[in-house]
Amino acid sequence: MAGVEKGSMSGERGSVGRYAVAIGAVAVAVALESLRTEPGETKRFMLLNGAVVVAAWYGGRGPALLAGALVTAVALHFLPPPGSFRLTFAAAAVLGMFVAETSVSAAIVLALTESRASAVRDREQLRKLNKAYRALTVSNEALVRAEDDAVLLEETCRAIVETAGYRMCWVGRAEHDAARTVRPIARAGYDEGYVDLAEVSWADTERGRSAVGTAIRMARPEVRPDIAVDPTFAPWRAEALKRGYASVIATPLVDNGQVTGALAIYASEKDAFDADAVRLLTALCNDLAYGITALRGRACIAAGRARLEATLMHAPVAVAVYAGPDHVVRLANRRWFALGYGLEAAGRPLRESMPQGAVDGALAALDQAYATGKPCEVAEYPVPRPRPDGSLETRYYNLDCQPLRSAGGAVTDLVVAISDVTDLVAARRVVEEARAAAEQVGRTKDEFLRMVSHELRTPLTSILGFAEALEKKQVVRPDELQRGLAVIVRNAREEARLVDSLIDVSEIVAGTMRMEMRPVEMGSIVEVCVDQARPAAAAKGIQIDQIIAPDTTLRGDASRLAQVTRTLLSNALKFTPSGGRVSVEVARKDEALLLRVEDTGQGIPPSELPYVFELFRTGDASPKRAHSGLGLGLYLVRHIVEAHGGKVWAESAGEGRGGALVAEIPA
Repeated sequence: MAGVEKGSMSGERGSVGRYAVAIGAVAVAVALESLRTEPGETKRFMLLNGAVVVAAWYGGRGPALLAGALVTAVALHFLPPPGSFRLTFAAAAVLGMFVAETSVSAAIVLALTESRASAVRDREQLRKLNKAYRALTVSNEALVRAEDDAVLLEETCRAIVETAGYRMCWVGRAEHDAARTVRPIARAGYDEGYVDLAEVSWADTERGRSAVGTAIRMARPEVRPDIAVDPTFAPWRAEALKRGYASVIATPLVDNGQVTGALAIYASEKDAFDADAVRLLTALCNDLAYGITALRGRACIAAGRARLEATLMHAPVAVAVYAGPDHVVRLANRRWFALGYGLEAAGRPLRESMPQGAVDGALAALDQAYATGKPCEVAEYPVPRPRPDGSLETRYYNLDCQPLRSAGGAVTDLVVAISDVTDLVAARRVVEEARAAAEQVGRTKDEFLRMVSHELRTPLTSILGFAEALEKKQVVRPDELQRGLAVIVRNAREEARLVDSLIDVSEIVAGTMRMEMRPVEMGSIVEVCVDQARPAAAAKGIQIDQIIAPDTTLRGDASRLAQVTRTLLSNALKFTPSGGRVSVEVARKDEALLLRVEDTGQGIPPSELPYVFELFRTGDASPKRAHSGLGLGLYLVRHIVEAHGGKVWAESAGEGRGGALVAEIPA
């Protein structure tokens, strides 16, 4: 505010001085005119006319009008009759001539004065424009000579100061940190630490409203014509005035539509940058930004080409550069040659070097990329490769093709990366098979749960039915009571067996099933189980044969081994039709005992043989299956045998041809 008040007072004193000169000139002219003019004498009043001319020349239009009014009044006083303001015709004519002469003289003087002021303004504008033009010229010359963008910026700043005559020049880069700092990267001229002390930002804060910060933020040139009074320059005014900065312009540096920084030029006089200077300096910044981009681009291209070969030669995948429409092998790394290409492939068309059976598909993709200039990918491309023994195996490769263009935009080369994905293909297939198996297990679980509900409900239905019937009868005959109790007991035992099986499975899953290992006679266990199964076999008309070798002693859990034997026998009787035969054999094999239960039943499809002892597997899972059961028994058999250190398997010649379930247990 102090600067503004000072300027206003100075302007007021200048205006008063011009009017004082006008009044003084009239006073002097009146005094002189009084000395040379006799009362009543008619004169041309040349001195009064001169006073108006002096007022117009020194003060301009306003003081000239004031002087003209004063001298007209004085002339009227001097005309006859003296001292009277009444005019005769002759006096009026003289006064009219005087006023006309005075007006013409003042007009001529004002015209000359304005012409002189306009010439001064034009010279000043031309001087400013020449400075801006010299700045543009020297900047372009620096651009032509420069080999590096940092050198270009330093030379441009120095040329703007030394050749164009500006006070100071600096370039700031717009950082994208939290404070949005403008970091100085080049400077020249009378700086004396000003740029480092400035701490300019391009954020919308007090320190971001300088010409530089605003130019970056708003992406347009910013001029501060009078630093001494500009309110946005308050944080830097004292240091700027101390170094003789009076005005400043900042123009943004734009790279591909993005403002990356700004060029700031400080002048030692106010209003140093008019519209034409702004236009020229904006052009300077545009050329400078283009030059920086071009230099960086050339540097990147040169560095990229230099790194390309080094990167290519050490790439973790096979990489090659194919030149021209024939895809001549211009450059390749060792991994590419390891694919089966000989060293003689370098410098030859790819078709002459590729393994037979792998040419057509790959070349079609390369031809398309070369013709269209678009990247292409070929996934899991099969290539027959010879094994060490001479046989062929199919390897799978991913091809990634990227075109390289000349400066004119034409495709000249293709960079092709080749990755061996054979292991990935094999792993994916394994995963797909595992997923299919898991989905099958999920479906089997659903079927199993349905069967569990059915199997558990069936005994309960019988128990509940007979219990309710006995409850409703007030008098129950002994035979009816005996029959009802027999049904209830039989179904309760079946229910208990199912629950025990489920408990066994849960213990297996939880890893809590315990075995009481001690020496047992396997032959005796089998004989007891066979005797227990004979009534059921006789009811179906099935004959059971048993063959037991001598000395069948082993270390195991007698109750669990009996469970294994009963389950295998029950399974054989279940799937053997009336009139069939079941054979139970205990034989010694080296250091182990074989428990083999064979039947002449419906047999097992070959596709099911590996899964007979899996959880949730039954021979028939349909709702109308011919045989009941949850499919838990054989799963328990496998786990019990494996807990004894043995193994189980199934044998069958096919459906309708019987089958055998075998358990091998270490003796």
